[in-house]
Amino acid sequence: MKKLKSTVLFIIVTVFCVFCQGCFLPYKYKGERVDLYTVAVNNIFKASGYISNGEVLFDPIIEIIEEDRYGRVMFYYYEGCGYYDKEHMYESAYFNDSYTILVMQKKTDSYVYFYEDYCYESYKIEDKKFLKDGVFDYTKSNSSELKELNDWNKEIHEEKCTKKPLTTRNKGKLNVSEETFENIISNYAKNTGYKGDDHIYRYDIYNTSDTYGRELYYVWGVGRDVYGEGVSPTSKTQYYEFAIIFNPDGSYTEDTFIIELQDTINCKNQIFSFKQLNQWNEPYIFN
Repeated sequence: MKKLKSTVLFIIVTVFCVFCQGCFLPYKYKGERVDLYTVAVNNIFKASGYISNGEVLFDPIIEIIEEDRYGRVMFYYYEGCGYYDKEHMYESAYFNDSYTILVMQKKTDSYVYFYEDYCYESYKIEDKKFLKDGVFDYTKSNSSELKELNDWNKEIHEEKCTKKPLTTRNKGKLNVSEETFENIISNYAKNTGYKGDDHIYRYDIYNTSDTYGRELYYVWGVGRDVYGEGVSPTSKTQYYEFAIIFNPDGSYTEDTFIIELQDTINCKNQIFSFKQLNQWNEPYIFN
């Protein structure tokens, strides 16, 4: 009887751990193009790494567009949240409502190489001029400019590249707590006029890290006090979208570590400037 109880307890604990793993760990990519997946999730700000159909998650759509004579790969990446219907996915998506073209410079058995901040271009799903018969038509995009920025059909310059280990589960090392995120964005909201006492933080997505361990996150928050009268059942919903950079020791640099974003699809230049402001890829001196 004692042995049976131990066995039952073991099963319960195992199931609980599996459940928790599924709920709290980032999605694990199951497809064949781990190299292209790694490039995408380390560059597209706000990329979750999956397509969501309710509570069911699927691999993002990754399709090769073209390869140059030196092995560079231009590819298309799509993820979203809505009904999983490839034929009508642009009409049904409502979360990460964009499609992205990226260029990978090269790959090895363990790493991918790309031009950080210059290797991708995202387009809004609602912009119909890039669609043909309901499907994204890359020939109408700025792919020629993207090729030029990424030295298409020229020799590979590894010294210009950012190098990242292959991953099927994009996750930071700092394990920043929800409480930390809540404190940060609540203070920001209150400093910009928000009067409510409700919790604003909803979720965060790890984006990427620099050479020295700084980490970049997307954070989403929701508040219900817009007019400064306190939260009430009639308060209008207010949404917040942030980029936050943490130092390698988990601290953050006052006055520069957080920015509020109005357009997370076309924020590439803003994110680039934000990184530079926080000494991205420069040596970090621990206090």
